[in-house]
Amino acid sequence: MERQSDKINRQVNFIHAPPYDAEESSGIQNTWLYDRAPEGYKFILDSVVISGTKVESEWDGIFAIYDGHEYTHWNIYPGVESKELLGRIELNAYEITGTIQLNNWECKEYTMAVRSTNPTNAFKVCVIVWYYLRKMSWLEKLQYAVLQP
Repeated sequence: MERQSDKINRQVNFIHAPPYDAEESSGIQNTWLYDRAPEGYKFILDSVVISGTKVESEWDGIFAIYDGHEYTHWNIYPGVESKELLGRIELNAYEITGTIQLNNWECKEYTMAVRSTNPTNAFKVCVIVWYYLRKMSWLEKLQYAVLQP
């Protein structure tokens, strides 16, 4: 289905992160997913809904959403601090759903990151990002050409 600029849209993602390994330093413990607004448009981010299914009694992980194109070889927060962080939630066996209100945050691109904090089970979530598309003015196009090329 095509994105529409006159009503709220949603982007559904199913994201998987491998079990946490304290010895691993190659950067594969984070799973990164990016979405960029179509040419001439920007996102007005409304909210993010995250849910998953627990495996046995252990299921732990972190989800974070950032403004712009974010990547770190190290673990996402609490491993590395980022000034571009818009929201973060930790899910576990007792709390397997969560919502992050993004308060109509404007951006050209956003990044989602997931990582497991459990050494035995993978972290699998369904993430729904609710947003509006708005046509950018000429000045906004110039601004985002510098901020998020």
